[in-house]
Amino acid sequence: MVVELRAFTPADGAALASWIPGPVELLTWAGPGFTWPLDDRQLAAYAADPDRRTWMAADQDGRLVGHASLRRHADGASARLGRVLVAPAARGHGHGAALLTQVLSLAFTRLGVDRIDLGVFRAQRQCGTALRTPGVPCGPGAARGGTCGGTVLVGAADEPGEDGLAHGREAGARWAVTNSPSLQAP
Repeated sequence: MVVELRAFTPADGAALASWIPGPVELLTWAGPGFTWPLDDRQLAAYAADPDRRTWMAADQDGRLVGHASLRRHADGASARLGRVLVAPAARGHGHGAALLTQVLSLAFTRLGVDRIDLGVFRAQRQCGTALRTPGVPCGPGAARGGTCGGTVLVGAADEPGEDGLAHGREAGARWAVTNSPSLQAP
């Protein structure tokens, strides 16, 4: 499966918003950074955030199939991959793995990032599955706390509580991907 990445623009907002059917899904996708209903004002501010790189993924026929963002940490060498979303009609066809492959490759080779973490809720196990897909930089068979090809994977955060926050993150529960074989799980 191949996808083509391009920069997310406010013009993509309608497509992205159509993949998020309600406030629970919005919270699961973006955390408390957006409010329901997702509107043009919020998406324009998101697209204009100078600290975040955002992309849309299109399939070989040009259909939008996914979205992801990368926010560099203050250290400049690491980043947070987040707001990964595959269009409902495109799920289960390898688009998520292709999207992650493209974003991780771009981050490691062109953006100079050495380490990427991915905060996910436990219900978002498909993110972990996509990260273990052959061809994704972390490779197949990587296990919680294990390393594979210089990559570290470290579990998933708890589901959002009644307050909407992901409890368990303070214990370091997150996916971490690195291109440095010398690093171990945090």
